Amino acid sequence: MLHSPYLRKYIVPDVSTLRRHLGSYHESKYRRWCSKNDFLSKLPKDIRARATAAEAEADIQGTLDGHVKPIPPKPTIIKYSDAIFQEAAEDWLIITNQPLDALSHPKFQYMVDVASRALDGVKIPEKKNMRASIIHRFQKNVQELRHKLNVRTPIHSLIRFFAYLGCRATRFGVRSPSPATHGRPAIETRTSPSPVTGSRK
Repeated sequence: MLHSPYLRKYIVPDVSTLRRHLGSYHESKYRRWCSKNDFLSKLPKDIRARATAAEAEADIQGTLDGHVKPIPPKPTIIKYSDAIFQEAAEDWLIITNQPLDALSHPKFQYMVDVASRALDGVKIPEKKNMRASIIHRFQKNVQELRHKLNVRTPIHSLIRFFAYLGCRATRFGVRSPSPATHGRPAIETRTSPSPVTGSRK
């Protein structure tokens, strides 16, 4: 092991003097060494800076000003009463031109009963969504009805039906409307020839 007179070990009970010396004369070298060796600086100014930052952070965490947000005021809700409901129902009847029996309709009463169960108000569906839902329900009901009745109308059945209508029209002699009949088709009943005159009655 090499021994050099320039290498000395200083063992002192208080290191504050050495730290002040490093901070005054070797601050840049000391900081580079701390950064290279991942060492926390012990210079007096660095210790005071860390203490000040810790106190500031403690003060910030102790207050809730930056985290608390004001609660928006709730909208004023008018308490239910029979008089207010009657007034609203009258307005609805007048504006939408509904009959008076609409209020006593079972479906209307069912709708009011469903809406009365809501705790946070009722969300009225939009016109576009309502239209799509009604069309979907109609198509579904038609499909279910076809499935239950098993209704099948082939094209040849339609042809026979229209041919039957054509035969009926020819039999009764239905002609095109004329002004004399005031727009109604003239119907002639075909009878057998008379044995006396040889003409049709």
